[in-house]
Amino acid sequence: MAQGKLPVIQGEQYWRLLRTDRDGASRDEILKMVGPFMAFALSEAIAKASGGLTAGPEQKVIKTGNLQWRIEQARPIEALDAGHDLLGLPEGTALGDRKQADPSIIPTVRATKAWYIIVRFWWRGSTTEVSWPRQQVSSLGIAIPGPLGASSDWLLDRAITPAQPDQDPGDATWGEAVEENITTTVKEVAQTVGSWATTGLAVVAGLGLLYLLILRQQAKSL
Repeated sequence: MAQGKLPVIQGEQYWRLLRTDRDGASRDEILKMVGPFMAFALSEAIAKASGGLTAGPEQKVIKTGNLQWRIEQARPIEALDAGHDLLGLPEGTALGDRKQADPSIIPTVRATKAWYIIVRFWWRGSTTEVSWPRQQVSSLGIAIPGPLGASSDWLLDRAITPAQPDQDPGDATWGEAVEENITTTVKEVAQTVGSWATTGLAVVAGLGLLYLLILRQQAKSL
């Protein structure tokens, strides 16, 4: 690992994040902020995967469930836990640790009692690397990476790839996942109500799926 860099590998990986407590956010509020931060942290990898052509990271966050998001090649992303005590990670191979991110310092966040957050995601692009994940938010609400030191509001503490990976949840985009669920539901309803309603349902399903396909294309273009 190059100094100040973190590998992002194909497949499942866990990140343990540090976050400030200076804004007084609750545990639930912090967990809901994970998606936007991950878009910020992975924007460099996403830009590389798309040939350098990418919109702002805030435009790529698609919420697909409770504390779950899809962000371009990172899908899904799941916020698993948050607390003030150190949270454990699964056994696995270390991808990076903040204690080795910069040999001159051990970076941290500006906090009285920092939050620890566990995030899991699957990376669907080629293995790459990003600048050490961190974010500093100004009083005007402008987010920048900021220097590695003690001024960050979000910071990667440690990243690993698990020794025993979980079953891959699938590579569906948001539109494809919803489309699949809608298609299954329509088929089940059609079987229940009988053949007399099949034609009408097919029309409704066709219109619905067309709309979803349009949404999917819009989502991909973000």
